[in-house]
Amino acid sequence: MIFEFVYIFGIILWYKGIESLYMSKSTYRSKVSDIWYDRVCDPIKEEATKSISLETASKLSYLKPRLDPRTFEVQYLFIMLQKVGTFISRFKTRRKAVFIKEYTALLEKLPDSMSKIKRIQPERVYSKVCRIKLLSYFFRVLFFFNKGIKVCYQVCFYEEYCMALNLAAKVSSVKSVDLQHGIQGSMHPAYFSWNIGNNLSHDLLPNEFQCWDEVSTKNIKSWNLPGHQATQVGYQWVRDWKNPEWLSRHAPELSIVEDLPIVLVTLQPLGDFLPDQLLYLIRHSSLPVKWYLRLHPRQLNQLDLFERRIASMGLLGKVEVRQASTMPLPFLLSRSVSHITQWSSVVIEAAQFKVPSIVLDLKGKELFKDYLSDRIAYFINLENDQLVRKVDKYIWETVLAKE
Repeated sequence: MIFEFVYIFGIILWYKGIESLYMSKSTYRSKVSDIWYDRVCDPIKEEATKSISLETASKLSYLKPRLDPRTFEVQYLFIMLQKVGTFISRFKTRRKAVFIKEYTALLEKLPDSMSKIKRIQPERVYSKVCRIKLLSYFFRVLFFFNKGIKVCYQVCFYEEYCMALNLAAKVSSVKSVDLQHGIQGSMHPAYFSWNIGNNLSHDLLPNEFQCWDEVSTKNIKSWNLPGHQATQVGYQWVRDWKNPEWLSRHAPELSIVEDLPIVLVTLQPLGDFLPDQLLYLIRHSSLPVKWYLRLHPRQLNQLDLFERRIASMGLLGKVEVRQASTMPLPFLLSRSVSHITQWSSVVIEAAQFKVPSIVLDLKGKELFKDYLSDRIAYFINLENDQLVRKVDKYIWETVLAKE
């Protein structure tokens, strides 16, 4: 930890003229022409020479080479700081007792709709608070030595280190911005209303939420939370992929040779990610299409195993797995006629390419209820005994028959 701490702060002291800081994860990287792009942060960086990026990675699996050379790895440092924070939380008994008393009183005032939060043990919350406070000192030191930083961008504000970043930014008079990375509807536990009254401060929330679309923006605006605004800015990564000039410069050799129209199926990393009903649909569908099954980025280490599983079922003639899982998502969407998922946020990205989505899971029906009402997506229950007929009919009538 000491080595990485010295390494990071050596970088902080070395670089001058920094105006913005980015905090992201390797999860959001996409490989284009052998370069790993951060699909959320890289497209909005105006001048890389005036910014630095910090990045975390699950299991320390960073993806290189990266587009922005000023991206520094902090996962190990953060893990160590979090462990120290947890250790400290066990000994501050007087402060802990006061915290638990006040926190318990707050829980009693919360509405019944927040019952899941009420079930979280106060001791766990106190431990989290200690970790966030300790992490915040890292960012406060960073801001102290780089007083030119006026804004910090983050992906997933609800990560402990991002809440620490927001706390440090508030103390240091730095604007904090959360960049949308997926669904931000009212059913997402981090994006339901934080305005629960009681004149509480919200120091761990960013000052601004930059959103892709109207649905996400309206949800956050409905909080009516002073000092925390939502702005619809669109999704620059998608705009880039629609720009022929950007494509010719960054992905000139990228192509798909496919005789049949593509139906993109995005799989979920939780639970049964390849349900029997979905396999039945693919096997028995009469549509003249190629099914592109895309693994979640967290599942890419299972790609070979997944491909062998599809081959053992005799479906490789109808299904493509490797290209579907490794090619940039916007490129695939731009060449797909329809999108199917249980509850992936790709529904939002597909809508920006005017690609209709079919949602198969009841959880997805709840998550995307606003998109379903706007007819951006269509719900067909995976358990429906007429699944094949309904999916074939919808894709044929909405897309294939019009071509």
